[in-house]
Amino acid sequence: MGVTIFFTVAIAVGLLSFAGAAGLVIVSVISLAGSIVLTGALVTAVSDARDGRIDLSVGETISRAWPFILPLLGAGILASIGLLIGFILLIIPGLILMTFWFVIGPCIVLERTGVLDAFSASRRYVRGNAWTVFGVALLSLLVVVIAGAVVGVVLAWLPVWLSQFLTTLVQGAVFAPFYAIVVTLTYFSLADARAPEPPASTS
Repeated sequence: MGVTIFFTVAIAVGLLSFAGAAGLVIVSVISLAGSIVLTGALVTAVSDARDGRIDLSVGETISRAWPFILPLLGAGILASIGLLIGFILLIIPGLILMTFWFVIGPCIVLERTGVLDAFSASRRYVRGNAWTVFGVALLSLLVVVIAGAVVGVVLAWLPVWLSQFLTTLVQGAVFAPFYAIVVTLTYFSLADARAPEPPASTS
């Protein structure tokens, strides 16, 4: 699925690498849009596969994610601003926000919450499990950052357009799905932990 979405994104990125600063801005927007679509689609796909069966095709999964693109975009922008401010202040506030906002995406897609309500819902899920979620969030982020840096070094000798094309494709095929799946599985783990236990049998 990541390849399906990001192959088109990668072609656009490769072509726009010749467009200078304006191309860089457009590339950033296109990459962000691709990541958001992929996040929504993967959340839907993981939810679909929870019963052990895959009922939706790739096209159906992506189409189901479309209604959540704008809420995911809004939440992503707000979260990015908050995390940036938090990391600029003392780093620790940024880590705290990263932890408590970790499952915003699944809250929007699976619970159909609004943008602001998703922040509150994520915080409720994480409360009581903050250290576990922090460890998962930090480890998965480090894996993505380090792996991305390695790919960048390996592809640095290629022409700029080809390097950007391949980097974007790898990001969409491997890194973005990995992070989105970790977030979604964390959400389900937290949701299952909060679910009330069935009443004990009296027989």
